[in-house]
Amino acid sequence: MKHYFLLAVLCVHQVAFAQTKFLAESDIRKTAESVVANVTAGNPARAWKDLRPLTVIPSSEFDVFEAQYGSQVSQMIQRFGKPIGYEYVRTEKVGNSLQRLIFLARHEKAPLRWVLVFYRTEKGWVATEFKFDGDVQNLFTAGG
Repeated sequence: MKHYFLLAVLCVHQVAFAQTKFLAESDIRKTAESVVANVTAGNPARAWKDLRPLTVIPSSEFDVFEAQYGSQVSQMIQRFGKPIGYEYVRTEKVGNSLQRLIFLARHEKAPLRWVLVFYRTEKGWVATEFKFDGDVQNLFTAGG
């Protein structure tokens, strides 16, 4: 019984991985920037459509994120104001296999921080996580 469960887990993992689109390293910033640009331009559906095939996040989890985002947009606009643009802040690298891109999403009242993490697999780069929050204090580097 254990062997069938393990085989099933491996098969599901392989199917999910097989559906992932891989990026060249030179396309990471352009791709991340496109996601943030679409969201701040009021087209989050396009951003999620472009991001979904690049991520290893299970489809069911991505669906939940999309639904939660859609249900919270009006609250975000009330608190932060309408989006008015974005700025690329920086790329941080850990070794040769991990990159974190950080953006400042400009809104009428207050900014949001967007963070997208990419990991280099044997086949190319994939998005392993992404988030946005109002924790703009973390945009400042330690010591200034």
